[in-house]
Amino acid sequence: MAELTSVTDFEIYNCRKMTEFPMVIAQMPSLTSVNLSANPQWVDVDEGLRALASGPAGQSIQILYMNECSLTVLPEELNNMKKLGLLSVASNKISKIESAYPDVAFVQLYLDNNQITEFPHYVSEGGKKLFFRIEDVETFSCSYNKLTKFPNIFDANATYVIPSVDFSYNDIDGFEGVEDGTFQGVYIQTLSMANNPRLGKYPKCLSDSESKIDYIILRGCGIDKIPEGSFSGPNAKYLMSIDLSYNSLSDIPREFHAANMPYFYGIDLSYNRFSQFP
Repeated sequence: MAELTSVTDFEIYNCRKMTEFPMVIAQMPSLTSVNLSANPQWVDVDEGLRALASGPAGQSIQILYMNECSLTVLPEELNNMKKLGLLSVASNKISKIESAYPDVAFVQLYLDNNQITEFPHYVSEGGKKLFFRIEDVETFSCSYNKLTKFPNIFDANATYVIPSVDFSYNDIDGFEGVEDGTFQGVYIQTLSMANNPRLGKYPKCLSDSESKIDYIILRGCGIDKIPEGSFSGPNAKYLMSIDLSYNSLSDIPREFHAANMPYFYGIDLSYNRFSQFP
């Protein structure tokens, strides 16, 4: 075991002849980067991730790839991985997230192509519901899952903007917290919600919550209406570009003008139902 204490990078990619998770790596205290992707044959992969997060390696790992490994759960033990900056668990079978992660400051988190239906949360010192610490986030991607509501785990009043959030190709028909007035809003540079055809109308709650968004992608969301007030809030000035293509719009509101959005430079209205130039 002594020769393993200095190992920093470990990769077992697409090793189909291995049927069990390599538990020994959990005992490597100097690991910083691990790639275990494309091993769907491992029968104990969920237990393996728990062991990895709980062992000495969990204290040092900064980058972890476990794409296509037949994972079914994101365990609570991930909270032990306080240095974990990049986690990619795309194309698995994850349907359960056991815990929010207040002790983890993800920089890049990829959860695409899973079966996630909801996100747990913790309450921050500022009283906000969060899934993980958002001050260092650059990319949060959760496309091709089974969310029915946009999760209420962000904060319009956050100190730092999140560059990219992607909830495309889910089944989102609304936003958590809107009905009881607790939606916290978002502070996001690029927000993609493309191809959520049950959404139906433009989310006015983004304006009501004083969200700050530079670029929003709502392509193919079945939108046939933009409620009045969607582009007249105090933070409408942040919006610079919007993609509303492949919807069912026949009009856009009169408030959609340069006085409300002075830095706006681009809009895509292709494949809608306009009978005249709006």
